[in-house]
Amino acid sequence: MAANKRDIPTLKRYIKEENALDNVNPMVTLQLQLSLATAEQSDKDIDPKLKRKLKRVLNESGWNMLSCDFLGESMAALDIDDAYQLLHSAIAYYKKSKRFNLLESQTIVTSTVNFLNNCYHKNGKIEYVEEAINFLKSLPLSVHIMYGRFFATYYEALYKENDKTLEQCVAVFKKSGYYQILQDTYEDYLAKKKTK
Repeated sequence: MAANKRDIPTLKRYIKEENALDNVNPMVTLQLQLSLATAEQSDKDIDPKLKRKLKRVLNESGWNMLSCDFLGESMAALDIDDAYQLLHSAIAYYKKSKRFNLLESQTIVTSTVNFLNNCYHKNGKIEYVEEAINFLKSLPLSVHIMYGRFFATYYEALYKENDKTLEQCVAVFKKSGYYQILQDTYEDYLAKKKTK
């Protein structure tokens, strides 16, 4: 719950409490660190050894539902160039493979959306953003992964500073009760626009 609310002080307290235990659960510690990175939209508090381990595990895992899901969860904890390399590999595998099922498709879409969010917060290269957006826009029409195209539209408008499309996307999110998902990027965009 603290991660969903981006309650950074609570997440840091949980990490401190977990590390003080006699028998630390490495899975709980990892999840807390990934949640903190996501809440902060930064990898600054992630140990470089953990980043290397995440990258190695993801590189060696092969792409399936579990590895794509883990990539999405790990995205904020990775350097943006490493995140791009891993996502690029997963997308290439997805495009070549005829075996991706619905759940695997959903996880690669979610990982790509998470990547776009991280590109925004970590000033990812425009080529990275364009590749991710183009991938999402190329997906087959399916109710199960339609949110990928919606987010492609949102992030494309964000990067192209298309205020009309941004306002339309935000209105849909607000009306459906999901504004919090893109609130940080949209409000940051508006704040930067005021200073121009």
